[in-house]
Amino acid sequence: MKVEIAGTQFQVENVERMAWQRKNQKIKVMDLPIIRLKIVGDTTLICHRWDGSLRSLSVKDWRESLYKHPDGGFGFPVAGFKKCVVQAAHDMNMKMTQVRKAFHILGDIAKIRGKPQPNESSIRLPGCKPSLHYRGEFPKWTVDLLIQYNPYDISDYRIVDLFNIAGYGTGVGEWRPERNGQFGRFHVAFDKMQ
Repeated sequence: MKVEIAGTQFQVENVERMAWQRKNQKIKVMDLPIIRLKIVGDTTLICHRWDGSLRSLSVKDWRESLYKHPDGGFGFPVAGFKKCVVQAAHDMNMKMTQVRKAFHILGDIAKIRGKPQPNESSIRLPGCKPSLHYRGEFPKWTVDLLIQYNPYDISDYRIVDLFNIAGYGTGVGEWRPERNGQFGRFHVAFDKMQ
């Protein structure tokens, strides 16, 4: 089965690779399997697309804080999920470098399924008085991630474990548990694991 993300096609099922001969030695090309994880939000996901300014968004332009998905709608950077999992691995005394190299999330922006709405919060920008700030949030959300991994370094079950641990204790987005918040928590729905 082929899956297309932002114009790039990925092969999802395992494909048996050909071995070739070199000086009477068989060298097998490493098979890097891909699994699909359905990530389900346990708490609201608050987005804050960084545009380089520290200005406070008004109630009329809260949508500017959302990440646009190339296929339409909204998304979230897959790098945020990767950092979340690597941080959780570090919290469990695993070597961050090994975990970072053991798997990759395919694509750049994962499409969010959910309906955005404005989030109003009081913040204090450097050198300013507290003011109301509006960002986009998804109270109910899901994301599908395609994970390519090296089976010699990590198993698909360990990846699911790490994502669940990361979703519980680290989270993604603004005001996540890692940043003394309660938002952006998630878990893996096992019905979509292939």
